[in-house]
Amino acid sequence: MGFNLMAALGGAGRAMSESIEEGRLQMDKIELMDAEAATRERLAKAEEDRQTRKENKKLAERLKGMNYDDGRIAFIMAQGSGFAESMLEHAAQAYANGKDPNTILKHTDSIDEFKTVSGVKPNESSLPEGFAIDPDIPDISKYFDMDTSVTSTLYAEPTEKSTLEEMRRDIQITLIEGNWTKEDFDDPNSEWNQLTKKSLSYTKSIKDLAEAKKGEVDDDGDKDTDTFSRSDARNELKIFMDRTAPDYKLESLEGVIQNVEAGVQGRAGVARLDANIAFKKSITEIGGSKNASSIQVADFEAAIGNLKKVAVQTASLGAQESVPEARQGIGSRYKMPQGKATYTFNELAQMQGGKPDNVEPGDVIVLNNKIAIYTGFSHTYGGYGTGDVDDKLIIPYVFANIDNELQYTITDTTR
Repeated sequence: MGFNLMAALGGAGRAMSESIEEGRLQMDKIELMDAEAATRERLAKAEEDRQTRKENKKLAERLKGMNYDDGRIAFIMAQGSGFAESMLEHAAQAYANGKDPNTILKHTDSIDEFKTVSGVKPNESSLPEGFAIDPDIPDISKYFDMDTSVTSTLYAEPTEKSTLEEMRRDIQITLIEGNWTKEDFDDPNSEWNQLTKKSLSYTKSIKDLAEAKKGEVDDDGDKDTDTFSRSDARNELKIFMDRTAPDYKLESLEGVIQNVEAGVQGRAGVARLDANIAFKKSITEIGGSKNASSIQVADFEAAIGNLKKVAVQTASLGAQESVPEARQGIGSRYKMPQGKATYTFNELAQMQGGKPDNVEPGDVIVLNNKIAIYTGFSHTYGGYGTGDVDDKLIIPYVFANIDNELQYTITDTTR
């Protein structure tokens, strides 16, 4: 049998074709596997990114819950989750020390650049109140920095004074936010009275510490030995206002006359004055406090100013019987009898309690041709004497004193 060259070549060609085809299939398989691996990798990365966004959202919400503002949250998140977790710890510690977490991050000098592009005058030392940096602006990390003067104090051991102040502040908030009734105020064994006694004991302890500390200076240079901070003094005054309100058939006093029914503005003003006088007495009893006295004096002036304003409004309405408001609401507090223009000081002196029978706290009369509102407290006015005699006028009225005459200016108010 002879050798068939053509048949041999045909067989080799088929073998080569099959080998090439098999190679192609192998390459396709490898490419397919690579594509599947790439897809899996992309899906895994997408899932990882989704989880990261989810975790970041939770972190941002936790930061928001700690009352960081939007700009600071954006800065914190830009530093990574580890930094965010540390800032949450700092915030919790800040609250424990009565500090605002936002003070931990201060604006850097680079903030001037942001002010320029934001329309804020570059030479302003700080951003306007309520202004927040846009979280979407580039390079937000340039605009904040840690304030070491704040963070260095966050974990310091509290002093005995600050601990007592914090315990008193907790009681103050409980007294302010509680739903107390007149029965609570009048019952010496009520929770209200037990808490006020405890608060007073803390105040006395703080006062004792302050007395012992006089002349000393702390390592940080702190020489503040006042028994009350201004914030705590405002809380204390608020407690006196809440305690006084039911005595005048009012639900609450918010430091100003607010949301009172028509016709009782004057009475609410007198209630505020009553609370202020009680607060002043308590300041004296604890041995004084510059911060508390400053708050008390400012509130006294505001209370007197409000009473003068109400007196004018009441008299102007009450004198016009044709005006509907004169027969109801604030005008109804005008208590001049028909046909009588004014009371004299002599007539007033003959009246029991220095007031007509129908006059109650918050009511308005015309006295010595001046508008006056009855308070029931003793107000001392300027000199009324002649020559070398300097008599004092002491009456239970606040004059509207429209003309700002010196003799109608209050120089002292007592019970």
